[in-house]
Amino acid sequence: MPGPAISKYLTQQTDKGFSEVASVFRHDFVQFMGMVHSWTVMIDGEISMADVSTFNDQTAIDRFREAAADLQRNAERIFNATQLRLRPEVNSTNSADRVSLILQTWDRFYSEFGIYARAELDALEKMMRQFVTYSEFETLIEKTLSPMAQGDSIKVLLLKPFDRIRDLLDANQFDARIAQVLGEKHL
Repeated sequence: MPGPAISKYLTQQTDKGFSEVASVFRHDFVQFMGMVHSWTVMIDGEISMADVSTFNDQTAIDRFREAAADLQRNAERIFNATQLRLRPEVNSTNSADRVSLILQTWDRFYSEFGIYARAELDALEKMMRQFVTYSEFETLIEKTLSPMAQGDSIKVLLLKPFDRIRDLLDANQFDARIAQVLGEKHL
């Protein structure tokens, strides 16, 4: 069942509340998954523009390029595939117990989306964690992009959106997010 803030909000607001809760979830997921995707596009671009002729091991550079391209393709695939799943709808039948139907629909959507997204994101995060261990990452990415990131570690910035998505997929944390965002208006 949805957490207390979501349950209260859906009970009070019914269809409108369902739409608002789903919008917050969709917004947050797209924002953080978009960060992952954007980083992979930027990295792929940096690598394609880099002068790699000074590297002794061209095979290692080729492996690094391929890993970056795989990362970017998978991030884009996941970003696009999850978009199709981010629009839950409540059955439009005129149910005598509309509130129960809405609560069940939210619970089913959140659970099913979480199962799907976790599997995809775990695999992508594993790829990202492997990618940042390449020695070429330090030379071609970290040193190049860190000054633009105001001294933050690119490695940390790459992995941070995964933590935020994991928080979003944690029912208690998302319930707290709803209390924060929508609670100011209605709870």
